[in-house]
Amino acid sequence: MKHLVIALAVTAAALPAAVGAQQTAAPAIDPQLVKKCTLCHSSQRFLSTNPAQLKELVERMAQKFPDWFKDAEQQELVAKLDALLKDPQVAASRAQWDETVARGKALFADPSLGVGSKSCAGCHTPASLRNIADAYPKFDAKSGRHISLQERIDQMIVGQMGGKRLPLGDIRTVSLEAYLKSLR
Repeated sequence: MKHLVIALAVTAAALPAAVGAQQTAAPAIDPQLVKKCTLCHSSQRFLSTNPAQLKELVERMAQKFPDWFKDAEQQELVAKLDALLKDPQVAASRAQWDETVARGKALFADPSLGVGSKSCAGCHTPASLRNIADAYPKFDAKSGRHISLQERIDQMIVGQMGGKRLPLGDIRTVSLEAYLKSLR
């Protein structure tokens, strides 16, 4: 559990640099909050939660794991999450994430990465790719090694769509990866 707290604290501390914000104190991270949320969710998913959906999200988690929550704990958890997610650093990071996901969604349907009218959406539906990001890194028999999701995206662009290879870290590959991660 200690490594989860450290990972979330590091993520929160790194937010100002990641979004170009002024260097201010990182938002306070409640260890109990971290314990509840990071049992199942990554710090990125945790910090990119939409504050408007908090109550519904906590209620869903309470139904899934009733022994983890009491009614009073649910209200307190929603309040703590709300305060954390409304922190300007976290909100700026979430806005940047949302922009990246939106760019990836647009690229998913855009034939410009392939030849002719080929796009990701020509073969895949978003529903068919739900949770696909959780499968990576994944062993690739052809290359004889584990590959990242970005590498798989590039393989699809080159092999299936006839497009040009994109360098790892290219904004288009990163955006497609973010979009796929958002399909949960």
